[in-house]
This record gives sequence, structure tokens and C-alpha cells, in this order.
Amino acid sequence: MGRPAGALPRLRDDTQKRGLPACFSGGNSLDCGRRKPQRGRRLPEGPADGRLEMRISKWVPAIAVVALLGVTMAPAEAEAQSAKDKFNRGFSALALGWLELPGTILEESRASNPVQGLVVGTIKGAFRTVRRVAVGAYEVITFPAAVPADYEKIVEPEYPWQYFE
Repeated sequence: MGRPAGALPRLRDDTQKRGLPACFSGGNSLDCGRRKPQRGRRLPEGPADGRLEMRISKWVPAIAVVALLGVTMAPAEAEAQSAKDKFNRGFSALALGWLELPGTILEESRASNPVQGLVVGTIKGAFRTVRRVAVGAYEVITFPAAVPADYEKIVEPEYPWQYFE
């Protein structure tokens, strides 16, 4: 009994014992690369091989660096404003503008009560987040120009993390 013309030779059966995909052992080529569950075990739900966790873990150091730069670039309270301060404010607002949302919720909760703070703070915070990011983009683009006069801040508080101090 011979092989049909054009057929590939079958590999030895020990490929399955070593855990190689079925396509290496002459199985269905559609099974190539799929993991097969061991007896009594189910494959985990979600993306195979932890690809999602790998994607998330790539961003953690980048977020930490941006947060650290934002904190270290903040000027002291008594310093005069300069182009560098304006750029730092703008960069911080672009990178950490999302802190405006929880900051506004906290501010509203302190002013009234937690329930009202959550509802009103969420609505106000969403608008303030958009405003802070837009002002941040403006400040980064126009940092060499002394507009407004003497590089004064546009949004109060000056940095988004100052809600939590």
C-alpha cells in the first residue's frame, strides 16, 4: 500500500507524545497551533497564551513614567511662572487629565454629601476632564508665548492631582 501522489509523508507517532500540534503528526492542518486540553482539564477562557495580560503589562511601566514625570515636573508654590512651567502644566493635563473626574467627585462629596457628590461630581467631572485636556493641549502648543500674561494658569487647581492633597 503506497502513498497517494503528492501526499506528505507521515511523521512518527512520538510527535503526539511530545505535545506537538496535530499538524506535525499528520493530523488536520486546521488544528495546527491550537492547544488541546489535557485529560480532566479545561482551557482557560479568553485569549490563549496570556496575550491580553502581556498587552496590559506593557503599558504599566509607561503609565508609571508619565505619572512620575508629572509629579516631579510640578513647580513649587512660591516660584514665578515660566514657559517651562506652562509646558509642564500642559503635559501633566494631557497625561493625567482623567484625574479631573475622581477629583471633582471628591470635591463635590466634601461640599455636600457622598451621594450628591457621586452624581453631580460625575457630570461636572466629565466636562472638566475634557476642559483640562483641551487646555493642556493649548498650553503645550503655545508654551513659548507668554499668553496669558506671565504664563498664568488657566484652570484651577493648577495640576489635576491637587484635588487629592
